[in-house]
Amino acid sequence: MITVSTYNTNEVWENLYKQIFINKETKIQNSRLGETLELMKVCISIENSRDRWICSRIPMISPAFAIAEIFWILSGSEDSSFINTWNPTMKNFLGNSDIYDGAYGYRLIHNLGYNQIYKVYEILKYNPDSRQAVLQIWDGKKDLPLNDGIPNNLDIPCNLISMLKIRNNKLDWSQIMRGNDFFRGMPYNFIQFTTLQEIIAGWLNLDIGEYFYFTDSLHVYKSDLEKFSLRGKNILSENPDKLLFSKNEFDKFFPKCIEILKKVQEFNIKEIDIVNLKNCILIPQEYKNLLSIPLAYLALKDNKINLVKDCERLCSNSLLLEIWMFWKKEWLQLKEVLELFHSQQE
Repeated sequence: MITVSTYNTNEVWENLYKQIFINKETKIQNSRLGETLELMKVCISIENSRDRWICSRIPMISPAFAIAEIFWILSGSEDSSFINTWNPTMKNFLGNSDIYDGAYGYRLIHNLGYNQIYKVYEILKYNPDSRQAVLQIWDGKKDLPLNDGIPNNLDIPCNLISMLKIRNNKLDWSQIMRGNDFFRGMPYNFIQFTTLQEIIAGWLNLDIGEYFYFTDSLHVYKSDLEKFSLRGKNILSENPDKLLFSKNEFDKFFPKCIEILKKVQEFNIKEIDIVNLKNCILIPQEYKNLLSIPLAYLALKDNKINLVKDCERLCSNSLLLEIWMFWKKEWLQLKEVLELFHSQQE
C-alpha cells in the first residue's frame, strides 16, 4: 500500500508523480485502452482540502471545465451537451450520446429515487455522531460488466462511495475509488469532491476537516507519458474564498447560477450576461468568482476578447485568476501552433 499525507492536493500530486516513476511497486498493467503504469492500493490524507487546485501538471488543468463540472454535478444532470461545452473531448472517452450514464450528479441526486446529498445532510444535522452518512455512486445493475467481461458502456464511474463524518466540529470526507487516471482524472476528482465537502460543511455550520482518498488502482496510460509532465514548483497562492453558506442561502442562489450557465451554454455569451451576473445581488461574490471562469472560457472560444477581460475583472479570487491565466496562455499557444500547421497543409 502507498500512503501519502500532505497539506494540500498539489503536494499530493507532486509526491505521487515521482512515486509512479521511481517506486519499485509500480507495475505495467494492461487495460482496455492500452498499457498503463500502475500503483495499487493508494491511500491519501489531505489536511487542507480547500487548497484543491493542482497547479503542477503541465499542461494546466482547465479551470472552466472543473468549475462547470461542479455545477453540473450539483444540479443532478446527466446531460452531455452541457458539460461537453466546456470539455469537447469528453465524448472521445465517454461516447457521443445525449447523456453520460455515469454522471456523478445524476447518480447522487436521482439514481436511487431520492437526493442522497440532502439525505446525508439531514442525517448529520440531526445526528452529528452518525457513521452511516454514505453517498453511493456505484450501481451494480448498471456498472458491472457483461458476462463476457465487456463493459456495459463507456462511462463507468471510477468513484464508488463517499463517507462523511463529523469529527472535532469539522466535516471529514473519505472518497473510495476503483481506479483513477493520474493525469486526466485525479486533478478534477479532487476539485469535485472537496468542493462538495466544503458546501455540505457550510450547510452544517462546520468548517472542512480532512479529506481522505483511497484508490485500488492509480494509473498512467503509457500513451499519455509524452503529453503530461511536472511543472516543478507551486506557482499558486492559497484559495481565499470559502463556500461555507447555509443550506437556506445555497438553495436561494444556486438555481440562479445554473440558470446563468445554461443560458450562455445554449445561446452563446453576450455582454448582458456578464452585466447581469455582476449586478445579481442574490449570488455571493464567491460564486460569482467561480462562474466568471466558465463564462470567460466561452468568450475566449468565440474570440470575444473584451468579454474575456470583463469576466476576468469580475473575478476577485486571485487563485482562480492565476490558474485561468496560465491555462489561457497555454491554450492560445496551442491554438497558434495548430493554426500554423493547418495553414501549411493548405
